[in-house]
Amino acid sequence: MNRFSTVPTIMSFLNVDKETAKKVRGLVKEDIDPEEFESVQKWIRECYNRPSQDELIMEALNEVLDGCGPEAIEGSEYVDSYHRYFVASYVNMGDTYAGTVILDHRSGRYLLGTWGGFVEHNNI
Repeated sequence: MNRFSTVPTIMSFLNVDKETAKKVRGLVKEDIDPEEFESVQKWIRECYNRPSQDELIMEALNEVLDGCGPEAIEGSEYVDSYHRYFVASYVNMGDTYAGTVILDHRSGRYLLGTWGGFVEHNNI
């Protein structure tokens, strides 16, 4: 089961209206198809390989939250001699400690938090 925060919690933490909070929750719980969003449709058209479902959800969340784009947090472990594992993805809200939606790639769970707090809490 894909658990996530309630609409009132999302409204309070992200400082958004009820409609926006419902969209955030619907996307995370996969009750809303991310392909309903213009930015996602455009991105898919421009890609040679289709982005993953989580990537599409993050792009749709970015549109809903009017963010600065989805971004990733690298961990300290390497995939190979050059590339590091991505620990999480988040919607960049323009400030390290602004509330946002984070996808923890290790657990596959979406969280409300700040990306700065996530990095500090996880010693990344």
